[in-house]
Amino acid sequence: MDDLQKEIVEEYPDSEIQIIGINGAGHESGVETAADGRDLPLLQDREGVDVSSLWDVTYRDVIILDEQNEYYTTYNLTSNDLSEAEKYAALKATLLAAAGLN
Repeated sequence: MDDLQKEIVEEYPDSEIQIIGINGAGHESGVETAADGRDLPLLQDREGVDVSSLWDVTYRDVIILDEQNEYYTTYNLTSNDLSEAEKYAALKATLLAAAGLN
């Protein structure tokens, strides 16, 4: 996802697309490993503020918001492996569409 963020910034420097990670409440022990060697921000959900349950998130879901920060769609990285060029391109196209850039 770091590469995708960098690619979007290079191609669309004025876009406001920001990819961030949110680690689910109760999974704090994996934060250090998840953030190691990455540039993307990683937020930690907490009990009582559990964003994951509010949005009915499944493990490895990418929740995409539109230009008004409203829900646009969900793209799951378990069923859509970004090492496959067509899946990477599909996610990128979806992010761009949500931002009104294609």
